[in-house]
Amino acid sequence: MSFNVSLKIAAEGLNAERIRMNVISSNLANINTDNAGNGLPYVKKEPLFKTTSFGNYFGVEVDKIENANHPFTLKYDPSNPLANRAGYVKIPNISSIRELVNMISATRAYQADAQVIAESKAMSQTSLKI
Repeated sequence: MSFNVSLKIAAEGLNAERIRMNVISSNLANINTDNAGNGLPYVKKEPLFKTTSFGNYFGVEVDKIENANHPFTLKYDPSNPLANRAGYVKIPNISSIRELVNMISATRAYQADAQVIAESKAMSQTSLKI
């Protein structure tokens, strides 16, 4: 594998994990948004990845960001203007724990890609000294 291919694959991975972190941050920021402007709660977003080919090697990139099709959670809040007749309001079905675990996973993958870039740089610098 050439240095350029390893750098391209790691750069694609960095970009994918950056997008993943942005989506996770958006989900966490809207965890209590019961009205996203359309009378419905915020809908959780999920990035979908796809494989990219670099000759004989493969990388990853974000294909698209989709709305999750998880059902909304009901919360009892009869004073809320969005409450139904029974006093329940729909809220996003976002688990803060699951989002934090995803954030840790994305951070670790980002660090691994950054390490690949650092090692490729070190190897190329060493080969120039030979």
